Amino acid sequence: DNKFLLSKNIVSLYNNEIEFKTTDSFEFDQKPIKSKICHYENNERVITLTISNKLFIDNNLIACDVTSFETYKRFLLVTQNSNSPYSTLHILDCTNINNLKELKPNFDAKLISLRTIERGSVIVGVVNNTVTLLAFFKFLLKNLLLNI
Repeated sequence: DNKFLLSKNIVSLYNNEIEFKTTDSFEFDQKPIKSKICHYENNERVITLTISNKLFIDNNLIACDVTSFETYKRFLLVTQNSNSPYSTLHILDCTNINNLKELKPNFDAKLISLRTIERGSVIVGVVNNTVTLLAFFKFLLKNLLLNI
């Protein structure tokens, strides 16, 4: 079995400064394809997406079928496929994710906000409270205004 170790030298942009962060080591069964640090209230979490579409916060698996994620201010935005014709955009407040065990499509909790989006959509970017999504199947870009 191949194991992938994620440690040291995660680069993130925080308060308009590039930051090189040495982290605890995290081991994954699947290859990580993206990792970012979510900063909030003098704390931080390492968010990692693997090649098999599994999302981890630090070393804890919280979601499967994830197509993309992005951090913005103290929020974690996650797109997730479901069995319905649509996908879900989750908006999590990182200050309240300590007890999060599993993120599912149509999950109902006070710590997140949900929005139905086109199936297979991925986050292209988040700027000035606006998230830009790319819907691959329809080849269209869509901007959503976030109320955060």
